[in-house]
Amino acid sequence: MNQNNAQQNFTLGSEVNVSLNSHNSLVFDFAKALVHQNSAAYTGFGAKYNYTWGKGYK
Repeated sequence: MNQNNAQQNFTLGSEVNVSLNSHNSLVFDFAKALVHQNSAAYTGFGAKYNYTWGKGYK
């Protein structure tokens, strides 16, 4: 069964980036399956921490 049909499976989400300083940032994301035929009705949340280094970062 083909589950790649965008009319039968549609997910909508958002992402927020929070810069703590020039090296550190936090990323939060959220997604929800709005239309789900032949797939799970899921809601997801994620959190990431980024550390950036290199020439030019002070």
